[in-house]
Formats: sequence, C-alpha cells, structure tokens
Amino acid sequence: MKRCSKCKVEKALSEFGNDRSRGDCKYPQCKSCQRAISNAWKKRNPEKVKKANREWSRKNPEGGRKAAREWRARNLETARANSKAYYAKNSEKLCADQRARAKRIRKENPDLLPRQKRALHAKKCGVPEHLLNAVEASIIGPCWVCGELQGTRKYLHSIDHNHKTGEFRGILCSGCNTAIGLLKDSPEIGESLVQYIRNPPGIDGLRGQP
Repeated sequence: MKRCSKCKVEKALSEFGNDRSRGDCKYPQCKSCQRAISNAWKKRNPEKVKKANREWSRKNPEGGRKAAREWRARNLETARANSKAYYAKNSEKLCADQRARAKRIRKENPDLLPRQKRALHAKKCGVPEHLLNAVEASIIGPCWVCGELQGTRKYLHSIDHNHKTGEFRGILCSGCNTAIGLLKDSPEIGESLVQYIRNPPGIDGLRGQP
C-alpha cells in the first residue's frame, strides 16, 4: 500500500504510475490525481498542448493517424460536432482551398476529370470494373456504327446507353449519337429512314397530295 501525496488516501501500488527515479519506483500521486493534474495543466495551456500534439504527429505520422482514428471511434458524436463547428467557422477557406486544389489537379492532369466522368458514366450504365479500360480505349477508336475515327472530330466519342433501362449499348461518334436521339431511339423510324434513303419517293411522293 502507498499513501497518495495529493488526495492523502492509501491505495494499492497498482494505482500509482511507475517512476524509476524514486526509491519505490512509483509516483507520489496516484493515477487519478496525476490524471487530474495533467488535465488541469492542459486546460491552462491549450496552445502548448496543440503544439506538442502537432510535433508528435509530425514525428510519428502513422501513430498520429492511428490515435486519431481510435479517438474518433470512441468519441464519434463529439468528432462529428467538432467537424461541423470547424466547417461552419472555416467554410470559406475550406471551399477556396478545395477549389485551388481541384484547379491544380486539373492543370497537372488535364485528362483526369474527363476520364473519371466517363468511368462513372460507364459504371452507371452497367459496365463492370474490369472493362473500364476497354471503354477508355474505345473512346478514341472507331465509332461502332459509322466507323469514323475520333481524331476526325473535335469531340471524343460518346458512351451510348438505353435511356429507358440505362443499359450500356456502345461507343458512338457525336453524329451517330445525335442521330439516334433525333430518331427517338425508335428502330421503326430508323428502318423507315433506311428505306427512304435507299428508295426516296421523289416526285412520286407528291402525287396524290392535296
């Protein structure tokens, strides 16, 4: 047993922290009193605590991330409240930083955002993950209808999908993709147009008209 020099209560040795510089290798204050002393000091010196924490996290990045994850798991509601309060206080700066970061990324990787958008669109159309690279390769290849190469037009080919089911149909040039839209995705109208192109009525089509 040992008597705490702070609360004056006799407690088991296991209630005292280790201190090898002392004769009994134990702190004079019990763990509860040591914790109270430490918390009181932290409240009086918040900036020193923040500085020490940042320095420790800089020297121990993985340990800092692990400690932060563990603390968040134990204090989820407090963490959420802190995040909301921080965002409310610094929303303009955070948004400006985000815009600057996005602008820098677009400048360094001009094709990144279009690729991400195409990949997201392809996923929504049901293209599996392992075929996304094939979609990207097809974008710069020939149109699946007319065979036109992408390099002959200003815009990349489009990912065509069924507007009712959302299902992926193919890769089309802008002309063919627009044409299908103008045909209202109707095979019947498309077949009529084919017949019209092959056998246009000409003057005969005017006979019998009012």
